[in-house]
Amino acid sequence: MSTPLSRPAWLSAIIAAAVLIIAQGCDPAQARAAEQSSSSAGKTSASKSGSVYDKPGFVTTVRDGRLWVFRAESDEGKAFAANGSFPARHVVRPGVGPAGMTVRAPEFEDIQAYMLARPGFTVVEADGRFWIYRQGTPEYKAYKESGSHPARHVVRPGAGPMGTTLRSPELTYINEYLGTKPGFSVFDRDGRLWVYKHGTPEYEAFKKSGSHPARHVVRPGAGPGGMTLRSPEMEYIVDYVVSQEGFITGIRDERLWVFPAHSDEGHAFAKDGATPARHVVRPAAGPLGMTVRSPELEYIAAYRRAAGLE
Repeated sequence: MSTPLSRPAWLSAIIAAAVLIIAQGCDPAQARAAEQSSSSAGKTSASKSGSVYDKPGFVTTVRDGRLWVFRAESDEGKAFAANGSFPARHVVRPGVGPAGMTVRAPEFEDIQAYMLARPGFTVVEADGRFWIYRQGTPEYKAYKESGSHPARHVVRPGAGPMGTTLRSPELTYINEYLGTKPGFSVFDRDGRLWVYKHGTPEYEAFKKSGSHPARHVVRPGAGPGGMTLRSPEMEYIVDYVVSQEGFITGIRDERLWVFPAHSDEGHAFAKDGATPARHVVRPAAGPLGMTVRSPELEYIAAYRRAAGLE
């Protein structure tokens, strides 16, 4: 998640140079579904283990720097929620989790399902491939009614988490799925990705009208897979680009600070913006060429991997 800080001078310069263009419409029901699912994630976290890594249907905890994942309704998940017990028999996948953590779970399928979960989407495994449906769409409704996947669909080999192959009725849904981050809703229009930050007036207006604003900014090639990003404000694009699952991030004095979400330094930064006196610096190592600061060099390396910079 991202901690809001004052807008730096370079960001103001980017905003002033942004291109303003004509907008296109979108179904606001998709926006509501995405936000409701994101809200549910927070409720699950609060009602179960309270881990920052919880997702709907899963409970998690960090132990000795490893992320344990349980399906909430499984026997192992119920035992963990009740008394904090860990199963002796489990599987391990190094480096695949949020913030580059090693993930442990009772079964490999639990890890896979956890890593594939995204708010606003339903993911269905079939023959080792994963179908992506955006909730609230006609294709999702048809799948729920028939239980059958459409003969006409698109395929993205190796594009998903952990190198999974993704299938979907439309490439748009895959792009939106891959572009989804906590705290943001994204919508693919003509190969460009619109970015809305939850809780902003512009996002509330979009949910009501279903129309993208005529006045907006553009950042070519800054999105996942090199997609062009569009948003009501350049500040939202910057917040979106630097945000990565498993990390707390924030911009201070034109530098990007990066902390694992479960770290003590990350909690302190999220609470009151405190930054550690002892830290490391990587000039121009972050998204948009930003200098990155963090308590440990390994945190920066993990962040860069998550951001697709390594």
